[in-house]
Amino acid sequence: MPKPSPTPIAPDQVQPTRLLTEAEAADFLKCSRKALQKWRCVGTGPTYVKLNHHAVRYRMQDLLAWIETCVHVEAPAKPIRFAGWS
Repeated sequence: MPKPSPTPIAPDQVQPTRLLTEAEAADFLKCSRKALQKWRCVGTGPTYVKLNHHAVRYRMQDLLAWIETCVHVEAPAKPIRFAGWS
C-alpha cells in the first residue's frame, strides 16, 4: 500500500528553523524523494541535517537559500553574426 503524500505546507507554516522530513522537503520543492537522495549523494542539493543513521531532515531556511542559488537570469538574446555576413 503506498504511503499517503505529506500535507502541503501552508504559507503560515514557513518557519525558517522548522525541520522537514524528506517527503515534506520533496513536496515543498516539487521534486521526488529520489532526486533529493541523489543530490545528497553528489553534493548538489540543499543542506540537510542527519539526526541519526536513517533520519534526514531539511531546515526550511536551507531549502529557501538553496532555491536562491538556483535562480538564473538569462542574458538578453544577441543576434548571431557570422564572419563575412553583413
